[in-house]
Amino acid sequence: DPYPATPRPPAAAGSAGTRDGAGDAAAAAASASRRRDAEAAAAQAGSQTSHFVVIDRERNVVSLTSSVGVLFGSGVYAEGIFLNSSGNLFARGERAPRRRPGSGIAPTLVLDARQRPRYAAGAGGAAYIVPAVSQVLLRMIGLGQDPWTAVQAPRLQPAAASRALELEQGFALPVYGALRAHGYLPVNRVSTLQFAGVHALAVREDGTIVGAADPRRDGAGEGY
Repeated sequence: DPYPATPRPPAAAGSAGTRDGAGDAAAAAASASRRRDAEAAAAQAGSQTSHFVVIDRERNVVSLTSSVGVLFGSGVYAEGIFLNSSGNLFARGERAPRRRPGSGIAPTLVLDARQRPRYAAGAGGAAYIVPAVSQVLLRMIGLGQDPWTAVQAPRLQPAAASRALELEQGFALPVYGALRAHGYLPVNRVSTLQFAGVHALAVREDGTIVGAADPRRDGAGEGY
């Protein structure tokens, strides 16, 4: 537990059991509260990225992700905006002209064989962006789900250096058994904006456009 229990005064003789039980409950509640606050702060820290997808009557499509990185970006304010903090994504000694830092943003367009747009998606959410966008696209393209169904469906998030696998609530029980059988360690997480905020659209075979905004974050789909 990263949050140590609050020290308790010694209990008086004859009442140790009662006082210890109450103290344990209070310490556990305080620890849980601090953990929730830390998770909320971490989610807020990763919410400095926005994404939108747009399609016009001529079927021109834009999928755009804009991010300042950490809160207020680099802290440098110029021409009405804060410059981003992406300089910290370069490895030490690699900052130089014409080089690009690593990035987890994933604005995506999917075209058909005739180069016509069929799907567009992207998200804000730091390290959760790529898995979230991939899962939404898999659901739309591979499973034939409409954008809203794909966007609001539960997601999972792998860890880079361990077998831990974060899962939002909503997966069927057999999924957990299958993951364990493959060596993963499923960890339940509450569905929040931490799991990225995906915006997506699909152009159906009949030309109908369907768009959806992630209920985990603010945003909305608008027509014309």
